[in-house]
Amino acid sequence: MNWKQLLKLKAAGAGKGGGAIEFGYMLSAFTNGSGSGTAKHVAISGGQGAYAGGFGTKATDNIVRNATEDGKTYYPILLKGASKLAFDVPADVKVTVFFVDSKTKADTYNAAKWIGGDSSAYDSSVDNGPREVTVPEGADAFTFSIYYKSHTVTDEIMQSVKITAS
Repeated sequence: MNWKQLLKLKAAGAGKGGGAIEFGYMLSAFTNGSGSGTAKHVAISGGQGAYAGGFGTKATDNIVRNATEDGKTYYPILLKGASKLAFDVPADVKVTVFFVDSKTKADTYNAAKWIGGDSSAYDSSVDNGPREVTVPEGADAFTFSIYYKSHTVTDEIMQSVKITAS
């Protein structure tokens, strides 16, 4: 599968603050909060087949730090005023979420500032299956990770993932 096929996963959009969210993804990768102190940002890193990292398909002021060494530029997914996100994922899949301020540069990577979210791409306090998350104050974008314990995340699984903003 080529880069463009992996990048695009489209859903019909709706008005500001609501509707389906469009995202791209990379198999065998994950996103998570990285850095320290006030320089915290979100990074996408290479991982095992049990992971996939979700990111934006539209350019933002600041990027997601690319720790995969593939030379590509990744962006956070814009919230467009949403205050909640609902993730519809298979029952045996975990989704973790990482919120950023895409307009504020966190560090020398030109990465968007991490605002909050789950503690890691595999956060043991997050249950498998669909979930709803509240957007923290100051966040205007996010990334996410999919984890499928003891299995491989496939294109078919990622194409079944639906994110709805409200």
